[in-house]
Amino acid sequence: MKKISIITISYNQKDFIKEAIDSVLDQECEDLEYIVIDAGSTDGSRDIIDRYSDQIIKVYEPDEGQADGLNKGLRMATGDVIGFVNSDDLLIDGSLRYVAEQFTRRGKLDVLFGSGYKVDEDLNVIHDIYPDRFTVDKYAHMAFNFIQTGTFFKRSAIDRIGGFNLENRTCWDGELIAILGKEGAVMKRSLKKLAAFRIYGSSISGSGSNSANYLADRARLFVELTGRPSDEFLKGIVPFWLRFVNFIETPLKLKVYGQKSFPALWRKTLK
Repeated sequence: MKKISIITISYNQKDFIKEAIDSVLDQECEDLEYIVIDAGSTDGSRDIIDRYSDQIIKVYEPDEGQADGLNKGLRMATGDVIGFVNSDDLLIDGSLRYVAEQFTRRGKLDVLFGSGYKVDEDLNVIHDIYPDRFTVDKYAHMAFNFIQTGTFFKRSAIDRIGGFNLENRTCWDGELIAILGKEGAVMKRSLKKLAAFRIYGSSISGSGSNSANYLADRARLFVELTGRPSDEFLKGIVPFWLRFVNFIETPLKLKVYGQKSFPALWRKTLK
């Protein structure tokens, strides 16, 4: 079976970091390495992390942003397979056993996209998340959806492209995937639920505080991936057609649409 390294970067996440760490350490994984990097929390997060000192590799030092912190973890990691668990997200029970089996059985696999849940602050499920089939065009036109915490990478594939782009402050994970895809990486998606992505008012995704920078990063990637000028970004019928294709390829997305429209009818808790 493959050795798995999980990397978590944390900054002032004392309300969620314990759940994140426990969700990793409670996995049934024969060979697990867990690296937790804290760039300078002042809210008591480090007191919580310190309780796990005998089970994790911890790094306490400043960084130049989240991509830099993740790259530090990559340089330390020794696993054959790499996963990234945000400090306010979590893995579903049995996820890493499944991931190890998939990479062991599929020797050429470079990236595994798992499914999962979008949850609120209290782990109530808002709706399911199903990854789309990856194409470079889909990513370039913002028509590719995935759950980062449920995505796992062959270490050698990441090494080929040198890790995360430090200049990208909003979608470094997507850029990594897009570059791998453009270079022909072998990718597989799965409907198995592997992770939960937490969204709430003060989170980056929930607050929308980085929207302008995100669109700027995506416009840059559009140019790099398609060779077309940025003023064509998100224009025309192509983005709409690619999203329609996603519904054809994954009919379960119609269920997600229903969950978004009528959340009260679908809510359940992961606890």
